[in-house]
Amino acid sequence: MAILAFDTTTDQCSVACLHDGKTACQAKSTRSGRGAPADQSMAAVLVPMLQECLAESGVGFAEVQTLMLPRGPGSFTGIRIGFSVMHGLAASYEYQVIAPTVFDVWANTYSGYRILMLMDNKQGRFYAATAANGVVYYDNAGIISMSEVERLVSDFDLVISDQELPGAEVPDIALAVQMLSLADKLRAHNSNTVEPYYLHNPAFKKL
Repeated sequence: MAILAFDTTTDQCSVACLHDGKTACQAKSTRSGRGAPADQSMAAVLVPMLQECLAESGVGFAEVQTLMLPRGPGSFTGIRIGFSVMHGLAASYEYQVIAPTVFDVWANTYSGYRILMLMDNKQGRFYAATAANGVVYYDNAGIISMSEVERLVSDFDLVISDQELPGAEVPDIALAVQMLSLADKLRAHNSNTVEPYYLHNPAFKKL
C-alpha cells in the first residue's frame, strides 16, 4: 500500500510517499501568493514534486491508496492550492483522503510534551493552539500577537513554530513526512467530507 502526503500550508512545500516501509520525501521553499517566481510558485511546483516523489518510490498515482494533506491553518492561498490538487487527484483515482490539521500533526509528533504551536499568519500575528499528550485543545485556538507569544513561551515544555522565533523550535522533519505516522490512527475516523480549517478567531483569552 502506498500513502502520498503533501503540505501547502507554509512556505516550505513538502511531499512524501510511504511504500513498502520506505519513505521518499522532497521539500522546497515556495511562495503561494501572486507574483511568485515560476521556480518558487507553489501552484507550479507541487504536482511535479508529487510526480518526482512517486518516481523515487517506484509507484504511480494509480498505485496510491491514501492521500494526506493538512487542511489548515496556514496560508489561505496555500490551503486552496492544496485542496484543488487533492480534489483533482481524488476524483481521478478515488483515493481515501485523510486531512488532519497542522496542529494535529505537531501534537502527534511531540506527544510527550505540553506544547504551544505557532504558525505565522503573515500579518504580524500567529495562528496558535496548545496540546498535551497528543491532544489539541481547539477551544483555545486562535490568533495571537508576538507580545502574547513572548508572555506564553515559558509556560510550555516546548514551543513549535513554522519559522524561527526566540524560544521556539522549527521542526527539522517536513510536515508531509510527519503526517505519515498519523495515517493508521486517523483512517478509521476519516470522514468523506474534508473541509479547510481556517483559523480567524481574534480572541485568544482562554490561555
